Amino acid sequence: AGTACSTEVENENKIVLDKICAKVTPGERVPYPVWKELLEYTVAQLGGWEVVEGTWVKPGSNNIRDAQPQTQSLTISKQKDVGKGKEKVQVKVSTQFRAQYGRANSSLIQAVIAETEIKETDRFIDIGSGIGQVVMQIACTVGCPALGIEFVNGRHACAMQLQEYYLEFLSKAGALAGDCRLILGDFVDKRHRDSILQSTVVFVNNACGTFGSRCVESGNLTLDYHVASLVKQMKIGTRVVAFDRLLELERPELADVFHCHDFDGGSGATDWTERSNKRIRLFYYLKRADTWICQKCTYGNPLVECDGLTGVETCQMCEGDPAGMRRSYGLRKKTKRRARESPSHESVAGYTNVASKNTKNNDSKLWTCSFCNFSGNTFQVQAKSCLNCSKSKVQPVPESKPIEQRRRKSQRSK
Repeated sequence: AGTACSTEVENENKIVLDKICAKVTPGERVPYPVWKELLEYTVAQLGGWEVVEGTWVKPGSNNIRDAQPQTQSLTISKQKDVGKGKEKVQVKVSTQFRAQYGRANSSLIQAVIAETEIKETDRFIDIGSGIGQVVMQIACTVGCPALGIEFVNGRHACAMQLQEYYLEFLSKAGALAGDCRLILGDFVDKRHRDSILQSTVVFVNNACGTFGSRCVESGNLTLDYHVASLVKQMKIGTRVVAFDRLLELERPELADVFHCHDFDGGSGATDWTERSNKRIRLFYYLKRADTWICQKCTYGNPLVECDGLTGVETCQMCEGDPAGMRRSYGLRKKTKRRARESPSHESVAGYTNVASKNTKNNDSKLWTCSFCNFSGNTFQVQAKSCLNCSKSKVQPVPESKPIEQRRRKSQRSK
């Protein structure tokens, strides 16, 4: 009796799957309503959402360090200003010890697709992919390559179960879908860096501070910081969608590098807002440049240091030249061209006289600063400073010995 009952259930499941496959045109992408129906069917085969999230997911939402002893901790050296000098400070970078679970519904992913305008030529990545339903939805409804990285073993095992039904559906329906990859590991690990940096659309479920300080030990860098460091190294045009703000991408010096705004994700878009039907807002970031321009010296600074993790927060040119003696290449080139176009010039240590030799009034003579090449200074401010780089003083230069000898000869002759 039990065997006959199980056979009937299998036949019913095949009939349901065949009906879902019949709604897909072979050689085309899967429509969103069909994907939603397929997801519910697949979860039902595993016992429903309560069973899936209760047996596979929830036990790993607290302390996962004991369950995954292969977790590594890295150490980097970071320079810190201490008085006049610099001191190397060791900063411990460790993986998370708490991974809170939260499911993004398929309706929210459709809002993300519309906001980011994902195309087949894009490469999608879900950092913290959970049971992998977001990655599969992007791969089959959009048709672009999709990658998911999950840290918890139980969630990844559930994702692999869902992927088996997903691949069976694609083979029966003959639908067109992008490559779907689900990886078990830590996205901070350098082994996954190349795959992550190739992505053009990033989705991060960091809601309620799950990637913040409450999921790592005190004194360690947060996962939000790691995500921001990776995004800074991605291509121009990369789009990022996050539940919580990535404050590292909203720093004042990065105002022209990342465009950011929030958008509506819809009501009941997550498992924790389904019952309350509460609307949720997501944060969107668009990368527009690979360097940030200093407002003082117009120098183009990189977004991260050579270690690929530490962000560049202060201008490297101004930090090496705090007095502002050096200027941008464009300003130096412009002032040098003006000096060459002047009627005559006589170089003197510290400044250059570009006035006419027949001029008797020293107030009308101009000199060029040797530090910033500004040629609009008069001799009245010779002992004070350059009009352009006011922080640097130009000391008066004594006359050369040949000129003094000439004056003595002329006085003797008189």
